Amino acid sequence: MNRWSLVSAIIVIVVLSAGCAFAQPDPAHPQPDIPPGMQKLQQLVTQMVTQRMAEQRTQVLYTPQGIFIERNGTLALLNAATLKEQKVIELFGALPEMPAGADVAPKARQQWLLQLAKRLLPTAMLASGNDLLILVGDQFFRVDIPTQEIKASVSLVPEKELVRNNGRLMFAMLAMPTLELHDKTLYITRGDQLFAVNIDDGTVLASGTMPVQMQMQAKLPGLDQLLHPDKAPANPKRTGKNTLNDTAITIVGVMVKHADANGDFWTVKNNLDEEYVLKGEALPQLLATPKIEGARARLTGQLTHEDNIPQFSAGSLVVEQYQVLP
Repeated sequence: MNRWSLVSAIIVIVVLSAGCAFAQPDPAHPQPDIPPGMQKLQQLVTQMVTQRMAEQRTQVLYTPQGIFIERNGTLALLNAATLKEQKVIELFGALPEMPAGADVAPKARQQWLLQLAKRLLPTAMLASGNDLLILVGDQFFRVDIPTQEIKASVSLVPEKELVRNNGRLMFAMLAMPTLELHDKTLYITRGDQLFAVNIDDGTVLASGTMPVQMQMQAKLPGLDQLLHPDKAPANPKRTGKNTLNDTAITIVGVMVKHADANGDFWTVKNNLDEEYVLKGEALPQLLATPKIEGARARLTGQLTHEDNIPQFSAGSLVVEQYQVLP
């Protein structure tokens, strides 16, 4: 089963659970590309999604400008006294018509389902000053309250990353998010995932996961076996050049060079002025980048806390993947 088959299976479950008029597959005749383990997983996810869909999905927020209501990717501003509609905004843009006809390519139908599913994912919303901050599934929006203009629209996770770790990030999007704002940093919890986001432009400043005791796999220890019943259980501690384990975090910040009695060392400083000492086999390649000092970078790896690091640092990051930002 390929990665996009997993994504499609979960998205179809979301759509079906939302009450859309698509026929359920016949359990007696499963799709040939969905193994028996995935059939069990679909039943499990269907129960989870149905429970979420039964909970409150419409977000309502009072502001001096009026009442903002968000549902299924649509934001409406109502007069607080009369509840008359003042403006309606499609956060994701207008949803195109569903491809119809026997000659429609499967990819076209899949892309339409993806667009629809984005609008059906759990939502959270809060207001601060002139900013209306909205999270719909994986998409962060900042809307200017006085003008009702979308000032920022950013996906928290690149689309290609959603299928990593057996699709756990996809499962995280099915969980109801919570938001906490401090200055310009919005802290987001969503399933097992944690994010710190700059509200001005939606930059993901840091990302991580809940403590192991709080994670979904602690409640569903057979998740990997359900996804891949024909394979041996994956070792969650394995690491490699192109493989991250489930405890990897991402930090976005500025590369800083230091020196002490032991020689030069490098840190990355985030927007909260927290510095992390950089280590790992990927570090020399990163440092070979021209004009790396003072450059902004997105670094992913394992966070450790050691006794021999400088006191001003918040910890050590063993760099496994990196991206130098413009």
